[in-house]
Formats: sequence, C-alpha cells, structure tokens
Amino acid sequence: MGAFGLAIFFCSKVGETGGKVERLPLGYLLRDVAGNRGVLTVSLSGFFVFFSYITVLTTLSPYLAAPPFRLSDSQIGMVISCAGLAGILLSPFAGWTADRIGRVSTSALGLTAVAMVFVTLEMATNWVAMAALFFVLGGVMAFGWAGLMTLSVELLPGARGTSTSIFNSARFFGFALAPQLSSLLFIREGMKAVFLCAAAAAFAAALLAVALRKPENALREK
Repeated sequence: MGAFGLAIFFCSKVGETGGKVERLPLGYLLRDVAGNRGVLTVSLSGFFVFFSYITVLTTLSPYLAAPPFRLSDSQIGMVISCAGLAGILLSPFAGWTADRIGRVSTSALGLTAVAMVFVTLEMATNWVAMAALFFVLGGVMAFGWAGLMTLSVELLPGARGTSTSIFNSARFFGFALAPQLSSLLFIREGMKAVFLCAAAAAFAAALLAVALRKPENALREK
C-alpha cells in the first residue's frame, strides 16, 4: 500500500505551480514560523488531540477483553474500526462545515464533542454500545481535525511546509507520549481514569482551538 501511494504521489500533477519556489532563509523559519503564536497554538492543540485518542486506544484492548465485555480480538478490532469508518464517511462533510462556519468553530465544536464521548465511554457495558460510541467518536473527531489541519496550512501561506511540519511533529509527539502515561494510569487507577484523562486532553485541545479565532479572523480580512 505504501508503494502504491508513493507511485500515485509521483504521478500526480496536483499542486504543481511550474514556477520558482521561494527558498526562505533558515533564520526566518526558526524565528517567524516556529515562534509564530498561531502555529504554536494549532500545534499544541494537535498534540492534545492525538494524545487523547491514543491514550484510550492504548489500553482499550485489555479493557474490552475483561468483564463485563469479554470481547474477542476480532470484536475489539471491529469496535475500533467503527471510528475509522465514521471518519471516512463524515470527513468530507467536516471539511464542508469548516468552509461554511469557519475552521475554529468546526474544530472547537468537534473536539468538545470528542471530550463528551470519552466521558460517556465509561458508561458502556456491552460491545454494541461501545461500537456505537466509537462510531460517534470517529465522526466528531473528523470535525476536530478538519479545522486544525486547514489552519496549519493557512496560517503562514509563505511557509506552509514548515508550519505543517511543526504541526505534524507536535501531534505525533502526543501519539508517542500517550502510551507511556496511559499504561501507568490504567494499571494504577483503572480505565475510568484513562477516559477522564483523554476527555481533559480533548477539552484542552478545544480551548486551544478557540484561541485561534484571532488568527482566523486575520486570514479572512486578507
């Protein structure tokens, strides 16, 4: 699949300008991109989003394999896949919503809903309820990502590559850090604490998304 994706990438002409690409000096990239408040805010929000999701995903399998669920590996896989399916189905609508009501509003609402789903997950007592909640989670997560990813590209039009690289680095750092912390939390406090930690991280991401209102308004005025 990776090789197929690489082949498509090299065959595609989408996004090619045909003109000269401006080479920005390293000093500018370090000072004006890495130090840009909007870039740092969207990157920190992305960090918390991935941290919240992977926090739950890391410990979900042993949680669902134990009573009262007692799910098999295939059933656990289906529960997790529900989130991916919802993301596939709803991502186009999430992008459309971000264009209609704004990137900040779309992400803030989506991430607040993500936090609410994480709190609700603890109440599920059977695999059908858990699968349904994961489907909802994947759907609202699509809205959270739609605005953040768009802003990571739009905040600094002259340095899109650098700003999106910083954004991706931050969110994958959340991906890497979550298993270390959630495993300890699961062993010591149980899954309820994991769900609450994930909900707090998602809500923090939503608040950071709201803080991007001023940069978004500045983009609209240009």
